[in-house]
Parts: sequence; C-alpha cells; structure tokens
Amino acid sequence: MTILLNVQESYPLNGTTSFPIGEEIYLEFSNLVDDKSAKESIHLIDSTARKIVEADYTVTAIDENGLALLDDFTERQASQRTVVSLKPKQLLSAHTKYELVVRGVSLEQNSSLVDELDSNTISERTVFRTTFEDSFTELVRVYGSFEGLQETNINVEIVESGSDSQAKYIWWFENKDKPASNSRNLSRTLSRWRSLDKGCYIKFYGGSFNKGDTFKIKVYPKNKLMNSYKINFSTSSEDLLVRPKVISESDIGINIPSSFNSSLETSLKVIDVSPKDGSINNPTSTDKIIITFNKELNPESINQNTVKLIKQPVSGSYNGASKEQKIPKEIFVNGNKIVLEF
Repeated sequence: MTILLNVQESYPLNGTTSFPIGEEIYLEFSNLVDDKSAKESIHLIDSTARKIVEADYTVTAIDENGLALLDDFTERQASQRTVVSLKPKQLLSAHTKYELVVRGVSLEQNSSLVDELDSNTISERTVFRTTFEDSFTELVRVYGSFEGLQETNINVEIVESGSDSQAKYIWWFENKDKPASNSRNLSRTLSRWRSLDKGCYIKFYGGSFNKGDTFKIKVYPKNKLMNSYKINFSTSSEDLLVRPKVISESDIGINIPSSFNSSLETSLKVIDVSPKDGSINNPTSTDKIIITFNKELNPESINQNTVKLIKQPVSGSYNGASKEQKIPKEIFVNGNKIVLEF
C-alpha cells in the first residue's frame, strides 16, 4: 500500500498567508510514518534567505476523531492516519515567504536547495513494537528504519537468565538461520541502544529475563511516498504568534482543516530529553537532566514519587554496585520543562 499525503487536511495549505510566526506545521498522512524518514525528507526553507529552518519533528498516530493514539502498534496497519508536526526551533521571520518540501520518489516539486542535500524519501513505518507470547511488551524495544527487502520478524531469545543488564540474548531475522548461542549475535540485555543490522537498533528496559524467553518485532520493507510536494506560504506580522482558538477561515487569512480541532488537543508527552535518550560518552561533569514536554506542567504534580532517576550498570558492575540505585536529586519545574539536578 502506498503512503499518501492528505494535502487538504494539512496546515498550512499551499498559498496560505499570515501563517503565525510561532505556530507548528502539521502534515497528515494516510499511514504510519517512519520517524527517521520524516526528519530526513521534510524540509522547511526560508525562501528569502535560501536556508533550511531547523525544527523539531513529532510523529503522532490519530484516531477517526483526530485524537492521539498510544503507540502500541505491533504490526503494519491497513490504514492509520498520522500527523507529522514540525516545530521551528526559533520563531519564524515576520512577513516572510517559506517553502515546505515533502520529498517523495518523484522529484518534480523539490526545491533546488533540497536537491543539494543528502535527502531521503518519506516512507511508511518499517519497525514496530515488541511482542512476548503474542502480547505487547515494553521490556524490549527496537528502533530504526528497516533496510531489508522482505517482511519478517526480528527474534530476540534469552539464552542466559538474569535481571536488568545481566541476562544474555541472541537475535536473528526470522527469514535467516538462527545463530548459535556463542555467535557474534550474542549480547547482554543493556539499557542503551545497540546496533543490530539493516538499520535497526535494540534497547532493553530492565526487569527479569528467563532463559528461553523470546521476543518478536515485526519489520517491513519500505513503502515510499510516490509524489513530492512543495507548499508555499507566508508569515504574519510579529503580533500573531499562534493560531486562534476558533478554527475557521478568518479575515487574517488562516484556514485550518476542521480535523485538527481535536488532533491538536494531544495528551501530555515528552518531546525532548537532554542528554538524549540512549546517548553515550556524556561528560562525567553532567549534573542535570532536562525533560521537555509538549504542554505546561503543574508543579504540584512533580515530586520524587512521580519522577524517579535511576542509574543502572552499563555492563557488569558500576561503582561496585550491580543493582539499580536511586540517585539523590533536586527537581525543578520551569514551564513545560522538568530539571533534575544531581
């Protein structure tokens, strides 16, 4: 099934004027979108300065009413609407023309600036969530953009029991031979991202693992967006930061599809963590973690019971300890951010 961009259910539309300089961009697709391909194939360009505008990308599945869905998809859906949102890292320039380029297989609509980039083609999601005994589990996660040509499973089998990072596992693609338990595919159940093969990475999230436990992750070859799109729009004055609460075609030239009435009312979620999740070789002088959410936070709800900071051994032991330890910390709330100091 080919992935499609629902142009009329996206914002801004081609030719939109007075786009608020602090607003997010929303693109609705007919199927689940591969996160990595979205970041590499959707570009916002300042038409005057001829430069790429840096933005944060979020991919959200929505139901028939436009409400955000929990990401517990364990296989490709026949049809599942998703929204890719772009939040510029800085306010857009007022009274300025912009181009939004969505790169597909056909390149007719590409900007000349995008042609100079090592740009990808947006594709349908290729890697799904993990199952254990045919049920969704959060103990193991595989992330990435599958580069294989055939639909298959990634099998992960525990070959030595243990807790947290002490267990050992082997992995293999189901359409290939199962490796020996002492092969290069043997590793520990580490709580950091580790490269597998064909663009996939694996991470374990703690807990107890028993010998023989087998986890499965569905992976699919890429279905690509066939057509490329270029959406031209211009921004408002500095006085208009975000869209009006009432969705309508107004005298300031804003026309937002009605389907976004509810889809923009998303649940609270984390949109950024610093240092990045899964990052390695962070400086030993690191003394804080900043968690950024998509909404303002209620400071009264943030405390040592609702936010926990755990240190785990990378492998073997760390500082002589083999168990998880709670690290003493101070917690501060600043708008939509939680700051943990330790």
